[in-house]
Amino acid sequence: RRRCCEMMERVSLFVLAGAALAFQPSSLGAPRSLRVRATQDLAEYDIVEYRLSDDGLGVGAVLPNGKIQPLCVWSDGGKEFVWDERAEPVDPELAVRVVDDVWPSTRLVDGGLGPNNPHGEESEDVYVIERNALSDDTKVVVDTAREVWW
Repeated sequence: RRRCCEMMERVSLFVLAGAALAFQPSSLGAPRSLRVRATQDLAEYDIVEYRLSDDGLGVGAVLPNGKIQPLCVWSDGGKEFVWDERAEPVDPELAVRVVDDVWPSTRLVDGGLGPNNPHGEESEDVYVIERNALSDDTKVVVDTAREVWW
């Protein structure tokens, strides 16, 4: 019984230490959740605008390996961004700025009904980004195949 109590105390201290480290100050001094640093200036899962080869900007998510995964919407004028599965990740050196006004969410893969997710246990990241949070020269890719039919 004593051994169990000692172990619980250690676990409690570990949890408290983790909670104390859960926030780190951002460059503006406001709390920012602690995330694994992908590069010197970008954090994993930051949403960024990056330079395209044709003088425009794209929008993407920073991956754990530091690369930027391009994002797309499934309808013209949509604000729900998902991974553009047809695009390859790009180098983080192309990042121009971090997009601040982003609401992360998830959705069921195939709506939880398709052959790839019959029980609804698989989900994918969705980033809700208002268009006015993006630069005027950001090109938003529309991929209607990414729409989920419920």
